Amino acid sequence: MDVPSGHIRAGFTTRWGGVSSEPYDDFNLGYHVGDNPRYVQENRFRLASLLGVMPVFMDQVHKDRLDNADFLTSQQIGEAPATDGLLIGVHDIKVRHCAAAVMVADCIPLILVASDRPAGAVVHVGRKGLLAHIATKAVQALGNPENLTAYLGPSICGKCYEVPRNMQEESARLAPGISSTTSWGTPALDLPSALIAQLAHAGVGNVHSSPVCTLESPDYFSYRRSQRTGRCAGVLHIEDFSGVF
Repeated sequence: MDVPSGHIRAGFTTRWGGVSSEPYDDFNLGYHVGDNPRYVQENRFRLASLLGVMPVFMDQVHKDRLDNADFLTSQQIGEAPATDGLLIGVHDIKVRHCAAAVMVADCIPLILVASDRPAGAVVHVGRKGLLAHIATKAVQALGNPENLTAYLGPSICGKCYEVPRNMQEESARLAPGISSTTSWGTPALDLPSALIAQLAHAGVGNVHSSPVCTLESPDYFSYRRSQRTGRCAGVLHIEDFSGVF
């Protein structure tokens, strides 16, 4: 999409189109899962070739910390920051191209996109991050929530995310409406529904949520399906046309 002084692209990868072998076949983007690092590097290069820039990846820690991807890009940081959200365009740092990625294998890859300026965020929203309101913090960091669009990528659905009863009850105290029931009748959590509610409460009215469940679809990696698996990504690429480069 074109925005004032910039251009924004956002999307979600599948598990296909890369070079990794089983059980990471084949477009695995995570170094930390046990895949051959050379394969992961090639997969990331393929993604970068599509974008025209290498995305900033995170060392995701299931907390509520946010960092600035444009600052990391400008400083050419060699290692991934220990964070669960990357912001682009929230500071006056003149980076012509900037891309950021959030890796997932059942958690929600959330992309926030501003319509009034070249700005946005990628956010890793698992159970812990959702209960810590990381998405709300990202919305507040970007500002002007009425101008934000949220994209929730494929994730495990409320009919498949089975949890112990005590975890369900604890989660419901922090995020009303998160409770669900699996298709086989056991306690579950519906993270997408809870996240949509949090975004609405934060003032984001334009929300698009993928209907795809990562556990059910063979096109996506799922940690619940197999703990030895790869990572898909939600990717945000922003070109800032303002200023002098």
